[in-house]
Amino acid sequence: MKKLRKSNCLKTKRIHRYIFTGLIVATIITGLTSCKSTKYMSYDKAKPIFFKKLINSIEQSYLDYHTLYIKFSADFATQEKEQSFNGTLKIKKDTLIWMSITPALGIEAFRMQLTPDSIMFMNRISKEYYIGSYDFISNTYDIELDFKNLQAILTNELFTYPNSGDIKDPKHTFNVATDSNLYILRTHKKRKIRKSIKKGKTDDFVTQTSQVLSEMFKVQSVFIREYGLNRNLQVNYSDFILVGDKKFPEKLSIEFASNNENTKLDLDLIKISVNSTNKFPWKVPEKYEELKSE
Repeated sequence: MKKLRKSNCLKTKRIHRYIFTGLIVATIITGLTSCKSTKYMSYDKAKPIFFKKLINSIEQSYLDYHTLYIKFSADFATQEKEQSFNGTLKIKKDTLIWMSITPALGIEAFRMQLTPDSIMFMNRISKEYYIGSYDFISNTYDIELDFKNLQAILTNELFTYPNSGDIKDPKHTFNVATDSNLYILRTHKKRKIRKSIKKGKTDDFVTQTSQVLSEMFKVQSVFIREYGLNRNLQVNYSDFILVGDKKFPEKLSIEFASNNENTKLDLDLIKISVNSTNKFPWKVPEKYEELKSE
């Protein structure tokens, strides 16, 4: 019985590792959706603007797509190791996110598929697969991650964390300020943050700051701070170029930092296709073992 419990524990840890790696990769592939062309910079000083008008301008700058097909290369680094790999990302808007990772020699090692209510992955090397819900991510990592937020990050759109929803909803309203050529959107004013820290009321305190380029109305960076868990997520978009009639980031870097972990990933574009006909193959071989979470 002890051996069985130990085996189940090891399998659960593998599930954690696979999902964490896959989601880290998925949430940072946004900068790959573009074509080689002129890069656009924003220099104009940000002018005062009403909140709703700013949000409308940001939404009008979104990439117009039904499907995305992306090939990418990536460099992944932690405190213990560094790794490079290639991959393919496919998105069917509001329906499906599909990803395949190929570390070397053109042989697929990992495949993941996300829908609005489920998470699925296959490990080709260990011949294992997993099917579960977003509750598993929430319960395991204490991260309120859902399909809508993931899709927004992958397509360089504005979002709210931890709870996704309509950005224009009053309960999701950001505090807007300007700084040089940027609009700064904060979920909490600096004064409130300082007051909460001083009173020690930060256990469930989560802040989000998004920087938007004033000339293009494109999200340049997102910084999320979870005070109770003492961890940060920093996402930066750069090298904006024209994709169709919209500007889109060609490069992206993301860094996750906590008490005992520091992870960074840099991505580069290889190929992008917008609104092409895509297939999303998903068939688990009969010999693969299903992983169960406890």
